Amino acid sequence: MSSIPVTVVGPRSSGKTVYLASLFARLSQQDPELGFSVTLPLGQSQQLNAVYEQVVGPGDWPIPSTPADFPVWDFTCTVSTPARRRLTPFAVSYVDYSGELLTQGDLYPESLEKLDRLMTASPFLLILLDGERVLRFLAGDNRLISEYRPVFSHLGANQDAVVHFVLTKWDLLEAAGHTLEQVADRLCATREFRLFVDGRRALQGDGGVIRLIPVSSVGRGFARLDENGHVVKTPGARPDPLDVEVPFMAVVVDLFTTELRKYTRARENSAVRAPGNSEGLLRIFRRVSAGMPLVRAFLATRATRNPLLKTAGEVVVDALAEYVDEQARRHGRRIEESAAQLRRAVEQAATDQQALVRIAKAFQARLEEFEDEHPGSRLDLWTARA
Repeated sequence: MSSIPVTVVGPRSSGKTVYLASLFARLSQQDPELGFSVTLPLGQSQQLNAVYEQVVGPGDWPIPSTPADFPVWDFTCTVSTPARRRLTPFAVSYVDYSGELLTQGDLYPESLEKLDRLMTASPFLLILLDGERVLRFLAGDNRLISEYRPVFSHLGANQDAVVHFVLTKWDLLEAAGHTLEQVADRLCATREFRLFVDGRRALQGDGGVIRLIPVSSVGRGFARLDENGHVVKTPGARPDPLDVEVPFMAVVVDLFTTELRKYTRARENSAVRAPGNSEGLLRIFRRVSAGMPLVRAFLATRATRNPLLKTAGEVVVDALAEYVDEQARRHGRRIEESAAQLRRAVEQAATDQQALVRIAKAFQARLEEFEDEHPGSRLDLWTARA
């Protein structure tokens, strides 16, 4: 099975474990709107379910993790087909830890050293921006950037990682009348944040993706700010997680596009235009499809050096090759496939490899919809135009 390691990054109380618990609650059963579900080992599912029950229950919010804890949550993507087959095309392993290590790591040297190794080696980094802190930041409290300065510093050593910012507690920001465009503008207007994003863009080049994804672990109307500015639960409200699955989808799509970009650069030493531009995609897919034997050879070589591809094995290599072939044909014929059609195609898959290809296409379509709904979610394009 293909396992994609992701390190979840964020200071104390930014909502890392709560987000993962909400993600499991959202995806634990196969939703026709998504076409897949996730499973975890029994012990992990019980732990995350207990966290979520505390989140949505009438009592206090969950207590943050302790610095000694480094749980790894193994989310396995599962597709149940009409023929009653269960396919498991890939898994995402989320590394969680206490945010205290970013601000008081000198008190826990062994844990801090372990965190440094993880953040330096991880191919994917989810940086959680605490929506409560962002609200105060938009109101003029500039402590947000100083609180995240250690995050930017720690991540500087990992030059190859794909970075997604996950903006938590979006329900509070939305209720206050803020748009994602406003948040992106305000963040990118600060020197530290813009330097970090511009630095990632320079490392990745054209075609590199840096996302800002707003999510809510409880959904609209469940929580509110009281007169003292504390987040409290609304009595009688029901939770309905909002867009928590989008970062999960983005990991798979950006795994594919990142490897394609690296291949194209290795072959032609030229920049690749960003995904989302049909003309650029068509050129990429035609070029790569024409040299498919070289793609396989290139990926096989990279698999000997890349722990992610080595772990993934032939499934990712073959699935990526098939994905490129299908995308080249699709864009060459200018066929427009709706997200609903792509989701149905996932459920008709016969093998794990076929399911992975179709999931990548369905996820890409969902991300394109999401980007249309939320201008400002592509930070690499946002800062480039500023």
